[in-house]
Amino acid sequence: MADALASLHGAHCISLGPQTPLEKIPHAVSDYRAGIVCLCFSAAYPKRRILPYLKELRNIVPKHVEIWVGGAGPVGLNRSPRGGKVLLTLQDFVAAVSKYRRARARERLANISNDAELFSN
Repeated sequence: MADALASLHGAHCISLGPQTPLEKIPHAVSDYRAGIVCLCFSAAYPKRRILPYLKELRNIVPKHVEIWVGGAGPVGLNRSPRGGKVLLTLQDFVAAVSKYRRARARERLANISNDAELFSN
């Protein structure tokens, strides 16, 4: 559902599937030039395994790549993962997608302005 919502708000999503091995995620990030890795943990996923999983993921994906976490699994975690964003509602998710897209658009405009200055000098 999250990828459908993100797509409706202009994001390009690639679903890797629920059984993707952790070590394959950095390759997908690189291959698809992803800016975000978004994971959903169900309530059935052991809560004690979420933060260690996210810590390991943070260590193997580039630091500029955001890690977003949602689903019923992270509800009630005693802390947020370092370098990660917990999005517990679909409204939180949609707001994060919109904020991310606005930030990337500002970056692209700044790059275009910088490029234009180079050509005008």
